[in-house]
Amino acid sequence: MTRALIASAVLFASACASAAPPIRLISLQSPPERRARSSGEQVEPFLDRVKAKVYAVWARRMHDEAQREDPDGQLYSRIERRVIVEFAVDRQGAVLGARISSSSGVDYMDRVAVESFALAQQFDEPPVDLFEGHETVNLPFTFTVQAARKVTHSF
Repeated sequence: MTRALIASAVLFASACASAAPPIRLISLQSPPERRARSSGEQVEPFLDRVKAKVYAVWARRMHDEAQREDPDGQLYSRIERRVIVEFAVDRQGAVLGARISSSSGVDYMDRVAVESFALAQQFDEPPVDLFEGHETVNLPFTFTVQAARKVTHSF
């Protein structure tokens, strides 16, 4: 049996008229109830390292897929999209698997989110108190891509 930890990463995309949206990571936080039960000074830095490693893979792949699937940002970037990926990690930091727990409604966005964990493959050793006595832990990770802003010009 594993315990779940809600961790959210808000990923922001703003679109240009003719290019795929640039993407940047804003935050990743564990919930207050988890911080109250565990040592925040150990958990938060671990989550920050997960965020950085996943983002490095995700941003590059998302940009490439967006260029291929929606080059002008008109098909899928008009509304906010959110995908939640639940991934399992063991005490050594190995990614044991990842799956969609809530779809964005866009196949390539969901696929890239899951593949980002497979490609990240190994994280630093997680803090022991994250596991609450279990051998693995499931960590939900939320990717949010905000709707592209319409670019207007005034003369």
